[in-house]
This record gives sequence, structure tokens and C-alpha cells, in this order.
Amino acid sequence: LDGNLIVAKNILGNIIMRTGDSNGALGIYTQALQQSKRLKDKRSTILAQNNIGSLLWRKGDYDQALDNFQQSLVISKKIKDKNGIATSLRYIGLIYYAKGDYDEDLVYMGKSLKLIEELNDKRSLNWYYNGRSLVYNKMGEYAKALELNQLYMNTSKELESYSNVANALHVRGMIYVLQGEYNKAVNVLEECIRKRKMYDESYSLEPNTLLALSKKNLQQNYEMT
Repeated sequence: LDGNLIVAKNILGNIIMRTGDSNGALGIYTQALQQSKRLKDKRSTILAQNNIGSLLWRKGDYDQALDNFQQSLVISKKIKDKNGIATSLRYIGLIYYAKGDYDEDLVYMGKSLKLIEELNDKRSLNWYYNGRSLVYNKMGEYAKALELNQLYMNTSKELESYSNVANALHVRGMIYVLQGEYNKAVNVLEECIRKRKMYDESYSLEPNTLLALSKKNLQQNYEMT
């Protein structure tokens, strides 16, 4: 019963988080963490610490977020939970990415990849390809970024994740813009916008802005759609 209550609190925290009440969610996650520790429930402790770390990461409190993820990593290693280890490593990499430490991010992403492959976790592999592509893009290594972006595209199609396909096109268009390959950018971004309108409820104007920039550089007129 206590274990079910902890799970329920984590779910409630997630629901509250979606409403935008991060402080309320943090309070619920903290209660779940305290109860997990009291019951010496290591898996629930990992879940609560990852939820707290994820919330803090989104708030920009990177040091505290990192502390929670590192603690969850230690516990995951103790109970030999490969999925938990891979998740913690992934989150730690995200923190370093947010802090602009791309080399350290690549280290943790590389460690997570080994476990993701062992687990044959295609969804996490899909995440890995996108994350690593973004890192190489930030580092200006566009050839590597495009190679990994293509792998992200391929796995997104395999998983039938059409919103991820649109996201892969968005990222590819962004890379082409940074390279000054505006003709390629226009083709990719137009396809991205079509797919986002079809499949993605979180449709944003950013691809339109990139497309407008590309067409401007090609001296074409473009009306925002």
C-alpha cells in the first residue's frame, strides 16, 4: 500500500507539473522521496530523485538537478538496474549540455549508449541520436550532426513517431541554415512544416522563421503561414 502511495504521489507531481505549478510539483516529489527513503525503497527513490532533478533542470537550477541525478545513478548502480543507470547518465548529460559543457555531455551520452544498446531500447536510442546530433551542431561539427540526424530520422520512422520525424526535419533545416545551404534548408523546412501541421499538436513558429530567413537569403519572398 505504501509503495502504491509513492507511485501515486509521483504521478500526481507529474500532473501538477503539467499545469505549470513547479513549486507544487516539487513539494509532492519531495514527499515521495522522503517516504521512499523511509521505506528503503530504492527504485521509488530513483524515480523521485529523477523527477526532482528533471524539474530543477527545467527551472535552470543545474547544480541541484545534477546532485539529484548523481544520487539516483549511485543507487541504480547498487541495485544493478541498467535502465536506471542509462536514464541517470542521460539526464546528467542533459545537464552538461544545458551548461554548455558539450565535451562532458558527450562522455555521459557515450556511457548511456552502451547500456541502451545492451537493452535494445529503440526509443532511448532514438533520443540518443537526436541529442548527440544537437551537441555536434552546437560544436560546429555539421557533418557529424547531419549523420546522427539521419539516424534520428530513420529510428523515428521505425517507431512511427511522426512528431519526431518533423523534429528531425526541423533540426536538419537548422543545420543547413547554419551552413548557409539555404536551398536545402528551404526544402527540408517546408516538409517539416507540412508534417507538423499534420501530426504535431505542439506546432511552433520556429521552422517558419528559419524558412523565412532561408528564403530571404535566397532573395525570395515568403509569407508566414
